[in-house]
Amino acid sequence: MKRHVIVLALALGLAGCSSSPESADSAGTPIATQPTISRQLATDTFPDVTLTAWSTKAEQSSHAIAKPVVINLWASWCTNCAHEMPLIAESPYAKNVIAINVGDLAITDAGQATANALVASTKNSFPIFIDKDDALLKDLGINGLPVTFAVNASNHIVDVEFGELTNESLSRLVVASKPR
Repeated sequence: MKRHVIVLALALGLAGCSSSPESADSAGTPIATQPTISRQLATDTFPDVTLTAWSTKAEQSSHAIAKPVVINLWASWCTNCAHEMPLIAESPYAKNVIAINVGDLAITDAGQATANALVASTKNSFPIFIDKDDALLKDLGINGLPVTFAVNASNHIVDVEFGELTNESLSRLVVASKPR
């Protein structure tokens, strides 16, 4: 029994808060090895779901968000998500990003408080929305966070980053979202 607990703890530790992509770098950050986005997602079009603005609580359709845009899905319980929030906020690309919280409201009041604290601490300069129903995770077929999308003006997902963003991956996503 002890052996099973150790194996389970090791597996959870290695997995972080991300889904199981096909490989990871030396730090354990997931790397998608297949260039075909549809292989990793349930759709190549960003789904139309109802989002709630973090600050105003006003609701709107995800299709009403101005595009092209980079969309980051995050939750406060995800360590990699918490690491990348300041990176996004301090990036010159922040004006090209929106973040959508998934999973915090569905868990506990403590989860919501943690999410509020994370948002307040990052002094973000980008819009943040809430997917109260976690519909995006279901519609996109995602079972891990963080994940960030480049969405073009036609609402198509043109690139995706599974795992924690870097300055380089954020730059790549912003460039990918723009018309050529």
